[in-house]
Amino acid sequence: MPRGATERYAAIEYNLWNMSYTSGGRIDFGAIDPDTRVDDIDLSKQNGEHSSIANLFQDTEGRTLRDVVASSFQITDLGLVGSPDTVAAKMGEIMDEVGGDGFLLYLPSTRRNFAEVADGLAPALRRRGLIRDGYAGTTLRDHLLEF
Repeated sequence: MPRGATERYAAIEYNLWNMSYTSGGRIDFGAIDPDTRVDDIDLSKQNGEHSSIANLFQDTEGRTLRDVVASSFQITDLGLVGSPDTVAAKMGEIMDEVGGDGFLLYLPSTRRNFAEVADGLAPALRRRGLIRDGYAGTTLRDHLLEF
């Protein structure tokens, strides 16, 4: 394979996986012929992040799945790189700027990622008051009403 081809292949493979995952697992984009026109893919079958799928496939009229996958760029880190304290501080800055009521972490489910969040990032966020330190109620309803 030519230099860089392995990286491009891995990126395309990741994008296909990510699109399938984002669809809630209802559409296996890796099983679709890459030369299929996007207009011919039934995106209504998906049961996942509807707005994310819509964003991936906006302005794709006449384009193929191969075109979309090759030009799909996912935000990977928003600059959230470093120690737990560095990442927590940056997450606090982002929250101050854009607002919101929590964080959604989009990481592969690995033991290492769980440990890094549970043992490193979560305590750093908790120290800054960016995530809860406990729950006031005893039911899911109570927890949701805290917002």
